[in-house]
Amino acid sequence: MGEETTVHGLFGGIERSEKHNKYVVTLSDVFNSYSCEIEVMDQERICTPIPKLNDSELLNELKEHGIFVSDASMSESYCQFEREPNEIHMLLGADVIGNLLKGEEVKHLRGGLVAVNTHLGWTVMGKLKVEKEKHSNVLLSLYVSDNCIKDLWSLDVLGIKEPCEKKTRIELEEAARDHFARNVSRDEEGRYVVSLPWIQDHPPLSNCKNLAERRLKNCVRSLERSENLGNYEAVFHSWLDEDIIEEVQKDADTKNEHYLPHHPVYKNNSTTKIRPVFDASAKEKNSSSINECLEKGPNMVELIPEIINKFRLRKFGITADIEKAFLQIGLQEDDKPFLRFLWWENGDKENTKIYQHKRVVFGISSSPFLLGATLEHHLKQVTGHLEVTEAIRIILR
Repeated sequence: MGEETTVHGLFGGIERSEKHNKYVVTLSDVFNSYSCEIEVMDQERICTPIPKLNDSELLNELKEHGIFVSDASMSESYCQFEREPNEIHMLLGADVIGNLLKGEEVKHLRGGLVAVNTHLGWTVMGKLKVEKEKHSNVLLSLYVSDNCIKDLWSLDVLGIKEPCEKKTRIELEEAARDHFARNVSRDEEGRYVVSLPWIQDHPPLSNCKNLAERRLKNCVRSLERSENLGNYEAVFHSWLDEDIIEEVQKDADTKNEHYLPHHPVYKNNSTTKIRPVFDASAKEKNSSSINECLEKGPNMVELIPEIINKFRLRKFGITADIEKAFLQIGLQEDDKPFLRFLWWENGDKENTKIYQHKRVVFGISSSPFLLGATLEHHLKQVTGHLEVTEAIRIILR
């Protein structure tokens, strides 16, 4: 009969418009003693499956009244066109049901149900008591952070003060500044050289060499699979040429040393597509990582909103970037052995190289402070024209 657009008013007043195909169908009882034609619209799914009557007491009560219903579990195969026993094939509205009611007999059943006789047979109306088991899934998610787990037994967190009270965070940050000021210097090339801010009486630090070897094995295997071994190795060769790292002889007599595991990081939109990243939080069992032995120092990196607001103070704003900023700052000789790492030349385990960093390493907890403190120290050393001095004063502020 064509199509018809119908607005469905759902529970809660929600309305939605849908287009349906219209048909004319003939309804008849099983004995073909009654038939009528009605207009219907198609719908892929009328409602969720509704189980058939499976209450033995209710079925026996209907039987006592001489009532037979096809919608019962004992008559699963009564409808030969039925594909799903619980499927609803047709939904009749109030505009149709009035013509189907005989208006002769109504049987009131136990439990508040009512059996009504229609031209198509008996139908049971009312709410059927159905006991359903309710299941609920419980999901537990646990995340443990190595960075703050030590706070669980920290006396400061528990509110307990030791007889020799520990330094406050402000005092530690001030101590880091003093340590930097006492040890910062310049080498013969004019490069700033700094010292790592070691925590006083820090926990024992193992050399972590075995862990570094195990991680290197996985690193090389991954690089070989991705065919990036040569590109990764080229970064180390470039660092050697730029005096960023130096090779350490295997027979070097070094009592205190520490090895940093490393892995590749890929960045396709950068000039350096692949680069090593060093894990300064790695540690062996019953030991500490190098990050746990270093003072982080104060956060000298300005917040983005504050920087953006400063652009509203003047007519012009200037931005600049320092290329490989961390690698521009040198390290004192005593700190270099604690920043060593291993590499297999050409992926050959028998050709193991030992390198150590000569510059500040990205990934060390104290590196951001060392960079910020060096920049601040450098700006304070600059003297010259009044305009330059004023610009520096604004930057430092």
